[in-house]
Amino acid sequence: MSYNRSRCGRGISMTVEVCDRSSRGISMTVADKTDIGETSISRRQRETISRLGSTVQIIRDGAVVVTTKAILSPLQRISTPKTLAVLREGYFSISEDVQGGDYIFEIDSGTYFVFLTKNEFRAENDLVGINSLVARCNRVAAIYGIVNKPTGAGGVRQVFEQTRTNIPISIEFIRGDVRAEQPGLFLNSTHRAFIPVYWNITELDRIKVGEDYLRVDAIDRITYDNVIQIVLSVDRRPA
Repeated sequence: MSYNRSRCGRGISMTVEVCDRSSRGISMTVADKTDIGETSISRRQRETISRLGSTVQIIRDGAVVVTTKAILSPLQRISTPKTLAVLREGYFSISEDVQGGDYIFEIDSGTYFVFLTKNEFRAENDLVGINSLVARCNRVAAIYGIVNKPTGAGGVRQVFEQTRTNIPISIEFIRGDVRAEQPGLFLNSTHRAFIPVYWNITELDRIKVGEDYLRVDAIDRITYDNVIQIVLSVDRRPA
């Protein structure tokens, strides 16, 4: 009996030749465990992401989960004028543990994205790809909450106090056509933003973006898992 062994791709290809009267051989291929269950479609997607993607960190609850590769690109098809310009398509390997509310930090550009949701694509019941929706974080915000302060005369008064700072958020000005076409927006609403839910923002808070103070008008906690979509307006309440 004779055999030869050589590396083939990611696995090991082994051919065993059995000498008998019929001169027939037995061929056997041993695959690397990382390729088990991987289809040709998912393998091509993984190789494309590895070749063309940028290096990113997946950050969950303030901690880096993994450093990997992803493709983050502008939306190719905008179906309605109310689509936010900050939205992007994200392509991740099917093996990545990425969830709603994660920050995706693109290292080369220094840009944060908020992971909103994903669509899973299957072929013959096998997961072959993940197409995601992310929102580019274009500003850094500080959060102010209401606290009770002593008045010095035996009473208390409510004032705003900064509770969190340096929060990457995805925020955009609400145009007039968006307000007219999309239900749920207040007439005085000026901005809309996406923020991971773990920042614990409430309807009573105010958000400082640059030199502007914005009031939280409404919070949507249902549309996206672990992400809040908030509607804001100019905050005219006293400091």
